[in-house]
Amino acid sequence: MTFARNIYSISFLIIVLFLSSVISPAVFAQVATENRSSVAAAPSTVDSGRTSSGPASKGGIDSVNHRTDSDHNDRVWQMTGPFGGDVTALSIDPRNSDHILAGTSDGQIYRTIDGGAIWRRIRPGIRATGFTVTVILFDSEKPDRIYVGVKAVTALGEEGKGGAAYLSEDNGENWRELEGMHGRLVRSIVQSSKDANVLVASTLEGIYRSLDRGQKWDVITPANDPELRNFHAVAIDPRDVDTIYAGTSHLPWKTTDGGKTWKRAGTKETGMIDDSDIMAIHIDEANPEVVLMSACSGIYRSLDSSAKWSKIQGIPYSSRRTHIIYQHPTKPEVIFAGTTEGLWLSTNGGKTDSWRRATSAKLVINSIVIHPGRPDRIFLGTEDNGVLISNDGGENYEPSNAGFINRHVSSVIADIKQPGRIYAGILFDSSNGGLFISEDGGLTWQQSMNGMGVRDVYSLHQIQNEAGTLYAGTNYGLFRSDDQGRNWTPVKKEEPIVDARNDKSIPGQKGEPVNSVHPGWPGWPGWPRPPRLRSLRKRRRRLKKAPARAGSAMPGKRPDSN
Repeated sequence: MTFARNIYSISFLIIVLFLSSVISPAVFAQVATENRSSVAAAPSTVDSGRTSSGPASKGGIDSVNHRTDSDHNDRVWQMTGPFGGDVTALSIDPRNSDHILAGTSDGQIYRTIDGGAIWRRIRPGIRATGFTVTVILFDSEKPDRIYVGVKAVTALGEEGKGGAAYLSEDNGENWRELEGMHGRLVRSIVQSSKDANVLVASTLEGIYRSLDRGQKWDVITPANDPELRNFHAVAIDPRDVDTIYAGTSHLPWKTTDGGKTWKRAGTKETGMIDDSDIMAIHIDEANPEVVLMSACSGIYRSLDSSAKWSKIQGIPYSSRRTHIIYQHPTKPEVIFAGTTEGLWLSTNGGKTDSWRRATSAKLVINSIVIHPGRPDRIFLGTEDNGVLISNDGGENYEPSNAGFINRHVSSVIADIKQPGRIYAGILFDSSNGGLFISEDGGLTWQQSMNGMGVRDVYSLHQIQNEAGTLYAGTNYGLFRSDDQGRNWTPVKKEEPIVDARNDKSIPGQKGEPVNSVHPGWPGWPGWPRPPRLRSLRKRRRRLKKAPARAGSAMPGKRPDSN
């Protein structure tokens, strides 16, 4: 979302420059110290009752409400939540079951050293803001070596062009980009279990291999073959470093000679539907003849190293998009499938009709990790919901997100009268976003969407003389709460709002995005009445000078409605 982030950054800079002309510069001195962190200052330092509006990038600062106390010099900004968000990659240290790394959709890497109790962002990290972390890999023999792959994303959140691979040789303290992968859109990196010097990466441009732990990379797919491009998944046969399976956006391929020649590893004739993306490949470590692959049409299983395939039954068609296939490290008969509709589990090696759903269907599972030393503890990396953990072998899962923040925070305001109560609006989170409320100055947060549903909240405003009344501008119109955000009702169609873009009223009803909320013309209780203006021309001029930007709306009557 690079374009959107740039727009928001420019808007934020303009706001800061304007406010700095009327407010002491010390108010803003600490903003840059947490440039990409979700921020909610303690209530004693926030000027409450201000409107906060406009979308922000994930983890970014959108609106700043200034501090009202006189002591500004010893204040710093800290990440306070709301916790959670997208987890795009997980990896667990082979020597320490409590040491786990999590990658985000905004190029950040978080670390926990206590099994997920607390997460902290690695600084300075790989410095890949605006890219998505696609893979994190601990070296199996030298765990202080950590490999990371990233890919570019567009303003719409889709894959762009470009990416990179990074290496840390000191357990994540320092990172350097691997020269041979500069500019490559990296989707996966795997290490041979037979020879740890061998790494293979799948990229948009082709399959790359390193024989020296990432120091030098060579492309091993022909540059002039249009079929051998746009690779997603890759796997190395545990018996032979030269046998590699690779999944493209159109069926899988296989080489048995280190990339000198490639053959299709699945066709309609061998039992695999002529489909699209091969998103995951898994080779059974104990029995490498058994190979599992996931495609848009479902999961396929081969018992003879991809000579023939059978489509696995038991997972519904709606859950066919499988992001990851994961074999339990100490229970090889247990296979996990992370899909766009939750986690699925097989207890007999992934055979047909052996699968059951292990989580809510509302979850999108991106990553799964289990440490051999803690076989009953399972970590899931999800879309929107952060990290989930199970301590009972997958029977129950609960959030493990303290300190992990990867959300689009659009607006932050403090309650006018109740110390410690803070409201935050969240964007682009279809299952766990909307409005969050903290009662303890940002230490903990609770979602509060009763009557509103899960929506994108662009802006928030609290009425000065009606402390319990809040307005929320959402992607489905304007909502009102009369009990400090606990319950919400949509603004009725007959109660208009003025569109600052074209000086005409639009109804605040379902289906109409409201990007920001500001005091406007009289008509609703609690909104300030502007000075009486006799001429329509002056009213329109006043409207254009209102404290709103393009794309915002103000509740009230039409300028010519009196």
